[in-house]
Amino acid sequence: MGKRGPALKTSSGKRIAVLHLEEIFKYNKDEFVSKVFKTTDSEHPGVAWIYNLGEILLAGKVNLLYRPKRILFGSICNK
Repeated sequence: MGKRGPALKTSSGKRIAVLHLEEIFKYNKDEFVSKVFKTTDSEHPGVAWIYNLGEILLAGKVNLLYRPKRILFGSICNK
């Protein structure tokens, strides 16, 4: 992390955003997906994506360094 904080990077390694970490917390995945997607069915792609995430979330201000021309959400979720 260093002074610059955690970074979101492209698949080629280019930094596109920096998180200024303010909080680290655990969350209840079932409660989260139920509120966001109105279902806990893991056949739902968004629910499946959340269930595959780690148990800890990071929060804070984000500085955008570079705006990519196009992000394919599906390609991120399927990794």
